[in-house]
Amino acid sequence: MIKQLIIGERCGAVQACVLEDGQPVELLSGSPEKPQINGNICLGRVKNLSPGLEAAFIDIGLEKNAMLSGEELKRLHLRREQEIIVQITKLPGGDKGVVVSADIKLAGRFCVLMPYSDSVGVSKRVDDETEEARLRQIAAEIKPPGMGIILRTDAKGRAKEELSEDVSRLLDEWESILQRADHLTAPALLRDESGITYKAARDIFCEDFKEVVFSSKMLYNSFMEHARLFTPDLADRIRLIEASDVFTVYRLNDRLAEAQKRTVRLKCGGFIVIDRTEAMTVIDVNSGKCISEKDARATISKVNSEAAREIVRQLRLRDIGGIIVVDFINMNDKADRQALLDELGELAKADRNRLRIVDITPLNLVEMTRKRKNESTN
Repeated sequence: MIKQLIIGERCGAVQACVLEDGQPVELLSGSPEKPQINGNICLGRVKNLSPGLEAAFIDIGLEKNAMLSGEELKRLHLRREQEIIVQITKLPGGDKGVVVSADIKLAGRFCVLMPYSDSVGVSKRVDDETEEARLRQIAAEIKPPGMGIILRTDAKGRAKEELSEDVSRLLDEWESILQRADHLTAPALLRDESGITYKAARDIFCEDFKEVVFSSKMLYNSFMEHARLFTPDLADRIRLIEASDVFTVYRLNDRLAEAQKRTVRLKCGGFIVIDRTEAMTVIDVNSGKCISEKDARATISKVNSEAAREIVRQLRLRDIGGIIVVDFINMNDKADRQALLDELGELAKADRNRLRIVDITPLNLVEMTRKRKNESTN
């Protein structure tokens, strides 16, 4: 598989698009009007306490107060007008504001530093038991006293020295955040996660990519600055081309516009329909023009298989999260249903966000959950 990263300005925003064999599969977008604020660390001020809801409402400078709830609230002993450092963990939805946590997590290239924890962990996507044990041992050795760390998926195969350097950089960044908090008055932004070139350099670009392409010298220079920090050995894969619009060069505008449409056509003649609701995302699979009277079972399997690939791609491209229910074409054979679940499980491994295939119901509805990090495009 050939992976490319295309970064430029589109629709009034800076966007980073991941291509797999020329097909767009992931899109990061950020603009001053609609920044991607998930992960931002803020100095907030407690405005209201609701014992009945077991929640605190905190002014972090947004239109609506953020909500902090759960077990961590019980140990904080908050009072009104108190200043507190919090991190945005869930984006606003409907009439609700953002959700925040006081359990701060600072993400680096290979590690996540947890200043208010004392635990160690390894990404669940490191599925090799020997490698997981190695990383867990390293994590215990490089963990700062009184703090916790989690080793990310990209830590696989990395030497202890590389991981330790990442932790040291995060410790410096945490000290800088604390210093900013001491000199600012709430509400204030302490760490901005909205920069697309920063996120792309830290979270996406790696050895798997053939190239990163820009047509903007400003974005190229910004990315290069971050890449020198995270992936200095891959600098020769970062290219600046002479063109006015990199998305036009790679013929991506029309294909990315399709991520706004409710109906997505399949090559086999079928199609899928994607509907968002407040509670979940519902996806319907239709056979459309892909009809065969000779072998209905094979036709259904063909449509469902192609739909599965397209659905996982659309979930990544639109960054759809939460509960997802897919109404595949009915399969009477148990083996066919299991084969579809197995295929979905394999496809889910390509998603940087955790996509969990829960089960298939007696009504042939496949239930999934996906963790969403950014605001979805549809």
